[in-house]
Amino acid sequence: VASKVRFETIDRFVDVFEMVLYQHKLTQDDNWEACLISSLQHSIEKMTWFKMQLMDKHLTWAAAKSILKKQYGGDHSLSWYLEKLTSMTASRHENPAKFVEKFCTVLRGAAVEDSVGFGSILIKALANHSDLVKQVKATYASTDATHRPVFNVAYIARVVPLLYIDNSNDNEEDHPKKRQRNNGQGHQRPQQRSNNNGSNHHHNKNGHHGNGNGKHNFVMKSNNCRHCHQPWKHGHHCKEFFQNKQRQADNDTLRARMAVLEQRLETQEVADAMRKIDLGECKLKSRMAKIKDEEERLTLSTYYTTVKHANYNLRH
Repeated sequence: VASKVRFETIDRFVDVFEMVLYQHKLTQDDNWEACLISSLQHSIEKMTWFKMQLMDKHLTWAAAKSILKKQYGGDHSLSWYLEKLTSMTASRHENPAKFVEKFCTVLRGAAVEDSVGFGSILIKALANHSDLVKQVKATYASTDATHRPVFNVAYIARVVPLLYIDNSNDNEEDHPKKRQRNNGQGHQRPQQRSNNNGSNHHHNKNGHHGNGNGKHNFVMKSNNCRHCHQPWKHGHHCKEFFQNKQRQADNDTLRARMAVLEQRLETQEVADAMRKIDLGECKLKSRMAKIKDEEERLTLSTYYTTVKHANYNLRH
């Protein structure tokens, strides 16, 4: 049957089965057989097994439950629980304390011994709550080494409820957004009450109240003109306002003129410097420098020749 509930493990089926019996106030030992037939009637295979192993055996519910778990549990249930442990991840919006409880339930269903490895798996599953993970590790590291417990699932399950602070509260009066809307005493502000009574007042960009059609009804007491520091009202234009505007305009004009003058000065300096450069003059100066160097070299050579000739005559 497509709409029939499917259970991943026999343990989950047994838990739900017992809860249904309790809901209808049926004793387990007297009514488990009839109710179990109703649960298995859509499977011919399971009904056949039930008829051979459990029906008319006069078993208590505890004995029948043991046979059920032995038949449909074992390696299949163990593998499912282990896969579930490694795939569980706490979402960002999930309560980590409740997630740890679910993790412990799955660990008990796996019927394996708690260890440091499963503690590491749980810490990894809480990765979306990094601040809480840091607090858990810091608490463990601050414990005296001689009395430090094993960092397993049991230790984390003890510490997390103590370290985690749930900011959400079912009482909406304590909600941060609710406190922002209220005046701190659980009552609406007069302004909000007037809005709720049907008047459509809005704040304009200057902080004044209007009725939505552009007409201002009243002025806030603390709203003063920033120029003359007098109470502001619609249409207010003081002398200080125009003076400030004029000074601002004069300053803008002066800055613009200074920028133009600086640009002209830079351009004029470059032009004047370029006018002083004559290409022909540069070539002539270069040629004259070469001639001067050549003359100095010839003069020095003639001097050495004369001195050498004089020395020769003195020897002979």
